[in-house]
Amino acid sequence: MQSQVGQNLRKQRCRCRQTQDFLAKGCQRYGTPITRDMLAHYECGNADVPARYIPIIAHVLGVAITDLLPPINDEAIPNGKLNHRPRSLPRARSSPANQGKTSKAKNIAGQKIRRFRAQRRWTQAKLASMLRKLGIHITRNMIANVETQRRSVTDWQLAGFAKALQIPLQLLLR
Repeated sequence: MQSQVGQNLRKQRCRCRQTQDFLAKGCQRYGTPITRDMLAHYECGNADVPARYIPIIAHVLGVAITDLLPPINDEAIPNGKLNHRPRSLPRARSSPANQGKTSKAKNIAGQKIRRFRAQRRWTQAKLASMLRKLGIHITRNMIANVETQRRSVTDWQLAGFAKALQIPLQLLLR
């Protein structure tokens, strides 16, 4: 019987249009010993995905961890109720410098990347393909999150965006 995590892994990998080999190499960049054969076993249900690999696989695919996990249903919870109340996280204290600011933007380049991509009439998928040719592992979903400023951008990713879009890096930082 195929595991729910394995089914979700296959669904998300196919949705992102990634091969098992490409996903395995992406995971290996983060120090995990995942191979293409292991992914095949996970997806067909011959082996369970170790919990410690799920966040890394989700990151490489550019999806939320919950996209790989099975949904919680009443049958999975005894008596249909959780045995504990979830603890609330402490609120971050606001500094005087941050008061009045409601923006939660995680980068300053996302809107500029979108503008330069649109000027070239490129899709996010085409830009992701160009970046992969440059050796930068990034998915279309990751680009969407960068452009909407929901995802931070590393310095080497920013340099890759500039190179793929054929613009000076400084234009993305202004």
